[in-house]
Amino acid sequence: MPIKIVGRKVVKLSSAGIVAASLMSACGTQKKPQNYASLKITNGVNVSEDEFPSVVLLVVEKNGKREICSGTFVNDHQLVTAAHCVVDAVTGNLARVFYATPAYSYDENEPQLRFVAQALNIRVHPGFQRSQSLEPSTNDLAVIDFPYGIAPSYSTIGYDAPEIDDAITIVGFGNNQSYLDEQGYQAGEGSGVKRAGRNVVTERDGGLISFKGLGTESSDFNQGDWSATGSGDSGGPMFLNGTLVGVTSRGELNEVKGGEYLAVSYFVDLTNEDNRRFLDEAMN
Repeated sequence: MPIKIVGRKVVKLSSAGIVAASLMSACGTQKKPQNYASLKITNGVNVSEDEFPSVVLLVVEKNGKREICSGTFVNDHQLVTAAHCVVDAVTGNLARVFYATPAYSYDENEPQLRFVAQALNIRVHPGFQRSQSLEPSTNDLAVIDFPYGIAPSYSTIGYDAPEIDDAITIVGFGNNQSYLDEQGYQAGEGSGVKRAGRNVVTERDGGLISFKGLGTESSDFNQGDWSATGSGDSGGPMFLNGTLVGVTSRGELNEVKGGEYLAVSYFVDLTNEDNRRFLDEAMN
C-alpha cells in the first residue's frame, strides 16, 4: 500500500532556482534508493495517453518481479530509454521488457497494465557498464526494437543542446511524490500514471543535463512547475521546443532540513557526439 504524506514541507524556489540557504545542509543525507530502475515527475500534471503520445510505459520483468520505466518512440518501431532500465535483459539475467499501457481501474492501490508488445531487440550504449547503474552516466542510453508500426506516435531527436536557463518539458510514469523514509531511503507514491512537468536547465556538463526541482507537490507553486524526476521516470524524455534532447538517467533526493526536500534530476544529453553516434548506428 502506498505511504501517504501528511504535513510534509517542500523546498522554496525562487526565479533563480532553489533558495541558496536551503542547499547548505543538503550534503550527507542522501542514501541510495531501494528501487534503482524506478526513477516520476514530481509536482507534475496528469496527462492523457493522447498527450505526448510518443512517450510510453516500459515494464521490466525479472525473477517474478516488475519494475517500470519510461521511453520515447523515435520512429514507428524503435524507442530510446535508459540503459540501466534494460541492461539485465542483454546480460543473460533473463529479464524481459514490454511496452505497456495503463489500464486504469477503480482501485488506485492496484494499478493494472495492458501489455502491448515484448521487445524484439535491445541495444545498450557500449560505453555503459552494469556497475554504472547506481549513478548518472553519460552513456546511460539504450534503443529497443519493437514490431514495425507499433508506435502510437514518435518524436524527433534534436541536434541543438539546451542552454542554461532554457525551458524544458519532462514526461514520465514515475512517482508524483518523493520523500525519504525513516531509514533514509528514497520512497514515494503515484507511479503508473503519465505526467508532464516544466523546469529550466541549470547545468550541462560532460554529456549530462541537470536541474533542481520539487520533491513533492506544493501549494506554493503551480502544479507542473519546478518539476523533477521520481521513481519510474527513468528513460523518460526531456523535450526542448518539442524535440527530444535528453533521457532520464538518475534523480537524487536530499532532505535539506526537517521535512523539506531538494530533487536533482540528471538526463543523458542526446546531442552529445558520442551518444548521437550510437543512436545513428542503432536506429534503422
